Amino acid sequence: MMLLLSASALASLALAAPLELSYDQALEVAARKNPGLLGAQADVNAAEGAVLAARAPFEPQLTADTSYFSSTSEGTAEFGNYFADTSGWRASAGLAQTFSTGTSASVNLSSSQNIFFYRLPDTGLEFTGDPQYQSTLAFTLSQALLEGHRLAWNLQGVRAAKGARSAAEASRQTARQDALANTATAYWNVRTQLALVAIAEQTLSVSEEQHRVVLALVEGGRLAPVEGTRAEAAKVQAERAVIDAQSAHAAAQDALLLLLGEAPGQDVVVVSNPEEPAALALDADAVVERVLQGNPQLLGARVVLDTRRVALATARHGLLPALAATGSYALRGYETDLAGSFAELGRGELPEWSLGATLTLPLFNRSDRGALAQAEADVTSAELDVGTLEGSLAQQARAQVRTLEAASRYIALASLNVRLAEETLAAERARLGEGRALQKDVITAIKDLDAGRVEAERARAAWQDALVALRRLEGRL
Repeated sequence: MMLLLSASALASLALAAPLELSYDQALEVAARKNPGLLGAQADVNAAEGAVLAARAPFEPQLTADTSYFSSTSEGTAEFGNYFADTSGWRASAGLAQTFSTGTSASVNLSSSQNIFFYRLPDTGLEFTGDPQYQSTLAFTLSQALLEGHRLAWNLQGVRAAKGARSAAEASRQTARQDALANTATAYWNVRTQLALVAIAEQTLSVSEEQHRVVLALVEGGRLAPVEGTRAEAAKVQAERAVIDAQSAHAAAQDALLLLLGEAPGQDVVVVSNPEEPAALALDADAVVERVLQGNPQLLGARVVLDTRRVALATARHGLLPALAATGSYALRGYETDLAGSFAELGRGELPEWSLGATLTLPLFNRSDRGALAQAEADVTSAELDVGTLEGSLAQQARAQVRTLEAASRYIALASLNVRLAEETLAAERARLGEGRALQKDVITAIKDLDAGRVEAERARAAWQDALVALRRLEGRL
């Protein structure tokens, strides 16, 4: 029993162990387990299957069949009425294939047996004919000469499937950048919220110490009792700030866990430090060029445009009438035994061949003309989408450069503000000890320092978020 309790306690401790993650580890886990990214990968897998299915019409087709038959018929001849019973079997095997050149070819080998049994009811005569075996080897070849002779036309299903696969891959890359960017932002947010908890706890500690000092001054008659009330109110407010900061930290941890495909409720320890904020002198034009070359959303839009342009060329080909040339050649054998029929077939004594052509010309051709108009509209729409997206991404890139540069300056200003707030608080405490300041002045200075520290931490977080957003735009996460 004790062993079971010990094992249960160890299991509980293991479950309660915090999840330690470096920044690179968080991104690696997100790349493997992020739900959105897994869904995008499933779309790519489905598109791969569609490409495989699109190639099916060009696969060789092997067919085989066999059957046994029996029939009874009635007829009249100069010798009177008669009944004829016919029975036998048929068997055939063939191989056919359609090629992307618009060519169709097939070869078929078949054999059959027929046995005839005659009955003359008026005379009572009955007799059975000799079995008859027929074997045939046939070759057929067909070639499209106008519509359907181009590879682009015959492979349009495969090409459309490949285009869909490319679009799915681009969507997956977009989903990857989104997942990694969201994970990166969530990772640094956990660290920021933890820093805010530390700031709140530090402020609480300062408020408690200030409360103790003020109470001593009140008891010594150096301050009015109302100052003690003010100090206690500041301490209560600091306690509430700690609770709020801890709640925000827990929410940030859950958000990160969900992006990692993990169950919420675990403690997360982020062990990496963000990049040191530095003044940046980014070349906006170079950033725009990187975005236009690497942004996965734009790459996907360009894939769609390329696919539609090829579809337009194919639609123009579809305006041609359909003209197909067909040729066939067959060898037959007809004997009273199966081996004899194959032998006669092999000697080529009973050849048969044909040549022909089939022309199909829709009188109004509405279907092909409508498909061409639709393809032209699709290309125009895709060109507008690409142009609009390029302009939007260029604008976002330049805005992100400005945001990053501004965030870098905000950090310097926030750090200066913290230093000034620290000096102000020290001065107010000194004045309070000398009886030249009120407790509310010290409380105000504490609040200002607290706000300054929070603002500095948020400025660092904003700089890190802006850096992540810029890399996401460039497709470099």
